[in-house]
Amino acid sequence: MAFHCTLHQFFGVALLVLLIVRPSNSAGSSKANEVDGGSISYRALNQRHESWMRKYHRNYHNDTAAQEKRFNIFAANMNFIDSFNKGNHNFSLKSNNFTDMTNKEFTESYTNSRLSHYFRYGKPQPSPTNYSYQPPNGIDWRDKGAVTGVKNQGACGSCWAFATVAAIEGIIQIKTGKLTALSEQELVDCVPPRKGHKSCDGGYVKRAFNFVIHNGSLTTEDNYPYKGVPGPCNFTLNSASDLTQASGVTIKGFKQVNNDETELLKAVARQPVTVSVAINTTILQSYSAGVLTEIGCGSDINHSMTVVGYGTENGTDYWLLKNSYGPDWGDSGYIEMARGVNGGICRITEEAFYPVID
Repeated sequence: MAFHCTLHQFFGVALLVLLIVRPSNSAGSSKANEVDGGSISYRALNQRHESWMRKYHRNYHNDTAAQEKRFNIFAANMNFIDSFNKGNHNFSLKSNNFTDMTNKEFTESYTNSRLSHYFRYGKPQPSPTNYSYQPPNGIDWRDKGAVTGVKNQGACGSCWAFATVAAIEGIIQIKTGKLTALSEQELVDCVPPRKGHKSCDGGYVKRAFNFVIHNGSLTTEDNYPYKGVPGPCNFTLNSASDLTQASGVTIKGFKQVNNDETELLKAVARQPVTVSVAINTTILQSYSAGVLTEIGCGSDINHSMTVVGYGTENGTDYWLLKNSYGPDWGDSGYIEMARGVNGGICRITEEAFYPVID
């Protein structure tokens, strides 16, 4: 928690420094043309921003005030990213689609800060404490054809839906040999949100699993495509006659993994598993690659993803998680998180679930 505070303090100082040293239009301002002890010149930073805007199709429509505001945010984020990457860390950061957003904006739109309100919902079956086989040293369900392409939740707090769907897609492929993208939008539209809120305000995987169980199935993404905003539940599109029952598969329940890394490893060795983590959103916003260590954790559980594998990289054990920020984020849409951390990295073992099929 101490580092969590330090990150935000550093981020604030970075923005203040950039605003102070940004060159004015007056003559003789060139000496104030360097940022962070000469690490980033204003000219170079402006060029990076222009290139970034072209890549991510940012157009401020001649609104100079808006462009100035977003440039300053971009500058602070880049200063933080560059400074962090100079440190001795197991993972790195990079610019991405979120780099002109404040951390507050990112957190409100792309994470699930209300997860704690949902922990009491649903009654998953207890997970077996022991399996009769020895799990492999590593597994990547992508290599086994059980993981669809990385998806993008957009500016909607629907990570819970994407994490649930990825786990169901995986177990159906493992059971039938057929990998088909399923509908997150069906969950966003049809799973009742917490009273006074909408599905894009956050949700929880237990509600999603319960809906699929009671509905009898989950339809395909092609049949019920993602829109990124909640709408009325389309009972025609979510017909149980589509994928899960048509494949001879029914999601009959879901189980919670015991709060233990060994048990999580055994579960992931069998199928993809949904988890919810307490991750530092400043790090999450700009994660690039490498194994995230405890320095990247926060205090409150705030984001759901799907563990689709585990392994060892340069002597460091890791979990492989599929995120829902699109393939440009992170390591082609994925993040590695340290394995073997006492209590589980970023509380990863506390809320881990997997679907059970016939």
